[in-house]
Amino acid sequence: MSKQAYITLVGRSAWAVINSYYFLIKEERISPDLIMVFSEELFKEKLDSIVEGLKIVNEGFDVEADITTEVVGNAQYVPAGIEVSQKVKELKEAGYTIALDVTPGRKALVAASLISAYKIGISHVFYLAVDRIEDIPVMMKPKGSLHYRDFMQEVGRER
Repeated sequence: MSKQAYITLVGRSAWAVINSYYFLIKEERISPDLIMVFSEELFKEKLDSIVEGLKIVNEGFDVEADITTEVVGNAQYVPAGIEVSQKVKELKEAGYTIALDVTPGRKALVAASLISAYKIGISHVFYLAVDRIEDIPVMMKPKGSLHYRDFMQEVGRER
């Protein structure tokens, strides 16, 4: 079985990162060996609490995953794209399948990551759509208000 890397992007809400990851783990869509958190400079102060939240989710579901963080420039589309692409290439060369979660990220970072996904071949691109935006734990939201999408599977490009 290949190793799995989960890449997530930090945006305005730390809860969006934790909620999306929690939902994916709970629904058994992923079981990562590595979690890579990309943040723009603007949101880097959230990284410690996000990492702590990811660790708590991992403990609750007996997931043993290393967690790393990467900080990129604010709205720096090209440099962010190069950095994400380089990390994805390194992970693929190391034998990882890659799941990218674009739910919490800002547009520039999401766009850069999606281009990387298309060019390099990421297995999954997840997006958790919610009916109402609230900074609360996902388990407090009605399940019917949560809709997970895997764009790579939907367009038939799973690799």
